[in-house]
Amino acid sequence: MSPDKMFLPDFNAAHIESYFDNDFAVIMEVFKITDENLQDDLNEIQKAFENKDFHSLKSGIHKIKPVFVIAGLTETEQEVNGFYSLCLRSSLFEEISNEYTELRPKLIRAKSLIHEQSNLFQSYPEKYL
Repeated sequence: MSPDKMFLPDFNAAHIESYFDNDFAVIMEVFKITDENLQDDLNEIQKAFENKDFHSLKSGIHKIKPVFVIAGLTETEQEVNGFYSLCLRSSLFEEISNEYTELRPKLIRAKSLIHEQSNLFQSYPEKYL
């Protein structure tokens, strides 16, 4: 099976392959680890938002920024970077509240895509790697 058939259409396969130097065993492991841990990070970010804890919200977003670069989710990466930049420019929670509300469903969708991609990877026999 060719590597380009291993990725769902939402992912930038060329970026991922290049980032990991075409090491599909590592790619699969990174997706698995990300899938297992991203939900906890998203929950912490949501909790920070609900508590209006600006500092923790900004820190949580900063923590997950690399996930979308590594995962090749270009659109989500841009959205997260834009929100983080807004956080850096803002000093009040109210200045970022609406933007976070718009970002949250995109983060949930990205988590779902990463989960789906991880499951897809796990279904490939070793002989394809």
